[in-house]
Amino acid sequence: MKIVLTGGFLGSGKSTAIRQACGILYGMDRKAAVITNDQGMQQVDSAYMKAENFPVCEVRNGCFCCRFPELDKHLNSISNQFEPEIIFAESVGSCTDLIATVVNPLLQFRPEATVVVSIFADAGMLLKIAHHGSLQFDSTVQYIYDKQLEEADILVISKVDLLKEEEWETLHQLLLNMFPGKQVLFQNSNNPEDVLEWLSAIEQFEPAEKRRSLEIDYSIYGKGEAMLAWLDEELEIESDKGTAPALTHQLMEGIYRKLKEHYLPIGHLKFFLTYGKHQEKISFTNMDKAWEPLSVSEEKIYSVGLLINARIQTVPEHLHQLVSESIYKLVSEQQDMQIRVKEMAAFQPGFPTPTHRISS
Repeated sequence: MKIVLTGGFLGSGKSTAIRQACGILYGMDRKAAVITNDQGMQQVDSAYMKAENFPVCEVRNGCFCCRFPELDKHLNSISNQFEPEIIFAESVGSCTDLIATVVNPLLQFRPEATVVVSIFADAGMLLKIAHHGSLQFDSTVQYIYDKQLEEADILVISKVDLLKEEEWETLHQLLLNMFPGKQVLFQNSNNPEDVLEWLSAIEQFEPAEKRRSLEIDYSIYGKGEAMLAWLDEELEIESDKGTAPALTHQLMEGIYRKLKEHYLPIGHLKFFLTYGKHQEKISFTNMDKAWEPLSVSEEKIYSVGLLINARIQTVPEHLHQLVSESIYKLVSEQQDMQIRVKEMAAFQPGFPTPTHRISS
């Protein structure tokens, strides 16, 4: 069994790459499966994967490291049921110390398995570090980001299609200085050729007999996680005039603009829309400069389901307030619509307490 532990900061493009990779593998009659992971209970990424009918399991309400028995249980069930040759295990975007808390325990309990740690990093974020010395997040969040990159077997620099020609040299020099000798790939995950290169690197990777685990300060790590507020909300948007998709797009834009107006660093802001057979994922990160209008079908649609995952540097109460204000504003302006909140949770992650920590 080959397990691809796919990590990296919030909004770095892990889910897009995994979905593309699974599609390519299934096109070759090769089996793959996915285990998603989040601090909350409602996961946009799980819905995103399931929309393609890939085998998907979820580890909810905590990181892989803190819910290792559940990860192990899902590895057993998904292996027995589907017999995939590759399992992509996508870790929470604020999680690090994967070698000591996930890889080494997996190898101890599953000596037959091969585990590859592939960490994703947004090219634009790396350039921001090159120009400004840090991200716009708190230094404790920056600490998590840096530690994630440090323990990569394969480091994937994502969203390179958004780079300007003159930015390439700056990025190359930064990576040479930061990660001498590390295997680095440059990837546009919407390009099948790039994703094939990633799959080839995964298949050819030969792990060292003992990987070096991180030297990490859990007090800083825990403070970094506590700087981020999580909000998961499931809504039903209804329109008497059959314009529910357009109104849903207005709501998403309102939420995005509200967060920007308050200068809140966005880890990721993900939306998953469903109506009829239509399913759509829309994502934003701190690197997105402005809202771009989205195309909307002219077909009359009276109801849309919307799942929101927001990971923002603020406190949960403030995040919930801003999202609620965006909802109330739209409803007050549009007399022909109703928005029903089906489920909502806003919280901060607890202090990371791994089930196992096997240093090496």
